[in-house]
Amino acid sequence: MIVDGMANPYIDINAINNSIISLAFSQLFREGRIEPEVKKWAEAAISREAVFLDFWEEDQALRKERVNQLLNDLRKAK
Repeated sequence: MIVDGMANPYIDINAINNSIISLAFSQLFREGRIEPEVKKWAEAAISREAVFLDFWEEDQALRKERVNQLLNDLRKAK
């Protein structure tokens, strides 16, 4: 995505974060657990998403709620 003639770095970071988070929850769904290293990376990815809540403007409150729920669910997983 181009914003004011410059690429928006959030879009790239968000794509990477989504991939990492998806991997963690896919492992949980398929195997009933998350590899410790994947869990560590997923927690970092979810934390990065929390930093970018301002990007979501009108959907910020909903996004914050969902990011927090993901983090809580991730921390409960073995």
